[in-house]
Amino acid sequence: MITHQQQPDAITCTSACLAMLTNIPVGTVVSEFHDAYFKHETEVSSYLESKGLKVERLFTHSVPIPGDLYLITVPSLNKDAALHNIILDLRDEYKLYDPNEGVDGKRYYIIWDEEIRSELEVVLSHYVVDLIVKENTGSITDG
Repeated sequence: MITHQQQPDAITCTSACLAMLTNIPVGTVVSEFHDAYFKHETEVSSYLESKGLKVERLFTHSVPIPGDLYLITVPSLNKDAALHNIILDLRDEYKLYDPNEGVDGKRYYIIWDEEIRSELEVVLSHYVVDLIVKENTGSITDG
């Protein structure tokens, strides 16, 4: 089961997604990963693998397949001309985990079969798949 975590500021969505995937507090992931990532000294896949997750890096357009877990890139809803990372979980019950959800006044994505309940919610329609999380060694569990 993935536990939702919020991004602590406007530029830590990737760290928040990694925190959700690894079940590590977002503050810890930010301190271990964020600066090195922005200096191009580490990659998302390397961080996840260092935490025991097996990932498949994608280099071409890919269509998500039910049964897998994905890190995806979407247009930012809160910053013009920016990108944003969220998690698309198609393992059992289809779910989206957007680290902006619950952040005061920030818009966030919901999955395509959910009903919009707030002016802050936007139904996911376009995205790019970055990574498939193929298996884990205990950091995340099915469900």
